[in-house]
Amino acid sequence: LGAGAPWVCPALDARLAQQLDDGLAVAACALPPWCGALTPALPFCFSERARRAHLRAAAFGVSRAVAWVQDRALAQRRSALAEELVAAERARADAEAAQDAEGLAEAIDQVTELEERIARDRLGALRSDIARVRREDLAATARELMAQHAASRHALEVQFEGESGFGSGVTQNFYSSVAHALETADGAGAGEGGMWLQEA
Repeated sequence: LGAGAPWVCPALDARLAQQLDDGLAVAACALPPWCGALTPALPFCFSERARRAHLRAAAFGVSRAVAWVQDRALAQRRSALAEELVAAERARADAEAAQDAEGLAEAIDQVTELEERIARDRLGALRSDIARVRREDLAATARELMAQHAASRHALEVQFEGESGFGSGVTQNFYSSVAHALETADGAGAGEGGMWLQEA
């Protein structure tokens, strides 16, 4: 048993990690049955990292499993080519500083080629739904949005009505604003089934 986590079984943990490294099995939802049976039944036998990886690989459907496999492969390629990318970016910056048009074109070509090598074999992006919401009464709006979107396997992106921006930054802002609204008594609809009770 592992020294850091007394109940983690290193052999079982390593075996699960090995199964999750098989991108084809993950993408085809063809992991061995023991992965799905033991991970929830004996979570203490697996490290948090392994449990989290299994959750991402098995719990959210094929499209998210494929996206997760691709993101892992992308991160591995990016780390393998990190030194070359840094050198190419440095060459580009040096060429810009020296106002060397030929050197700049070469450096840009090299950076582009490295980025293409990193992103090759991508099957496609995760589908997403865009929801347009109002900024006022955010807790109630979020409740309605979650009820409508709960059954969907697509990613959820949020755009605020009357504003032009959307994407991950706006979506993160939405969730932060909802969390802030839930922290305040009036934002959570206290007294009407909200999160907080009013003091008498």
